[in-house]
Amino acid sequence: MTLLLNLPPELFQMILLQAVLVRSPTRALRLRLVCKQFSQQVQFVLFQRQLLDEGLLGSMTRLEWNHCERAKFWHSYFVQRTLNTENRSHLNSHVISRMRMIAERICEETGIDLKTTIEALCWPAMYQAHHFSDAIRESGRLSYNLERDLLSAAAYLNLVPVTRRLLQADDCFEDGNTTFFPSPIILATVAGNTHILELFRDYIHQHSPESKGVDNSVTRRIWNRGMIDSIEQQFIEGAAMLDDTKLLRSTIYPTNGTRITGPMDLSTFKGILCGKDRAHSVEVNEYLGDLLGEKASVHSSASMLGKHARIGNIKMVRFLLDSGIDIRGISSCVPLVEACRGGQEKIVDLLLERGAEPDFPLNITASELRSWEHRLGHAPISYHKETFHSAMGMAAKAGSLSIVQRLINHGARLNHPMKGDIALRYAVTYEYTEIVRFLLGSGVISLYARRCSLKYATDKGLESMVELLKCDLADFEAKRVVKDSKTS
Repeated sequence: MTLLLNLPPELFQMILLQAVLVRSPTRALRLRLVCKQFSQQVQFVLFQRQLLDEGLLGSMTRLEWNHCERAKFWHSYFVQRTLNTENRSHLNSHVISRMRMIAERICEETGIDLKTTIEALCWPAMYQAHHFSDAIRESGRLSYNLERDLLSAAAYLNLVPVTRRLLQADDCFEDGNTTFFPSPIILATVAGNTHILELFRDYIHQHSPESKGVDNSVTRRIWNRGMIDSIEQQFIEGAAMLDDTKLLRSTIYPTNGTRITGPMDLSTFKGILCGKDRAHSVEVNEYLGDLLGEKASVHSSASMLGKHARIGNIKMVRFLLDSGIDIRGISSCVPLVEACRGGQEKIVDLLLERGAEPDFPLNITASELRSWEHRLGHAPISYHKETFHSAMGMAAKAGSLSIVQRLINHGARLNHPMKGDIALRYAVTYEYTEIVRFLLGSGVISLYARRCSLKYATDKGLESMVELLKCDLADFEAKRVVKDSKTS
């Protein structure tokens, strides 16, 4: 490694490029943590050669609304691809082109720097990435209303003159279509742009069926009550995402800032419900929960527990557990599984201390079963109450040996195909050597799983895993021969 790092940068990058092309960008991402200099050079090669286009959209759709390290990495790549569009790939090119066009239009009107604009706007675009898929684009649900996209961008960047101009278009708050950015109201709120929010409030009032004294010299489309409700709830949702209780109070109670005078309307109720799902602080959740009272959704709270377990929000996890939310969550979002998926050791410890079952079964659909049978090579045993989304499997996939050991210490079974065998497959796939050694050394991984893992590693060209699995398999089979000879 020292000899490689001492080579001229151009030569070192050429060697790295060939290695990445042979081994695949996915492996390069996993192996780039050897040292800081090596990591930087691998990232440079991946970015310069635009080798991550295929994984860009899929990775962005799984990110939370926060600037975690993984999000920062993909944000950097998104920015780089948007700035350098001369070698456009057919993969996700519509996303990159759209981002570039919006940024250029903003810069033309304001004179601000293009790179700065792209760096800022890539964040909100990333969290709307699930709207960029080919399926949604082909369905016709993806809106190509440039004015709406520009309004969201201007609201996020606090561009008051641009926002005021765009509000003259009657369809800038179009409803029912999927857009490139999140709602302009939500973006203005999370960015703390109060002047923009005031413009939106005035604009919505002018379009309200109840508005009086509107300038009739300007022809304006009067919105129906449903659209007004939909927009009104976004103010509450954005304030909740910002975790600002004071702003929430003034948004929910615009007249007196203290209480609702009369029954809670539908837009307020929906806004509070959505806001509760989006908030990350205990204070805001308590406040919104008190407003909802008995109307609060237990199902929603159970989903929240899984989400906060995954992102490592231990205060919220503890708060939800103390509130009486079932530690098992719901079938599609089990907190312990989600904590293992996110590699959150402190959350795993808390959940296990509170009585979470490391082998808690989930229901598995027929399509999931067929998919896993195809990947595993055989049907899992007793699959009717099991799933490959187990805590053990997710811990192995996250690369956390310490979590794997914690689960075993609390009674997790490795001697079950849907636990140990699948954990081994994940560890082999992601080349987590220590986890593979640990699982193989447990002595309970089936012979079939060992052979399947060896075949998989061979087919995928995972040489380090092939060598390890070959040695293990030879040793395992030799021990079986000795054992059989003693019993015969």
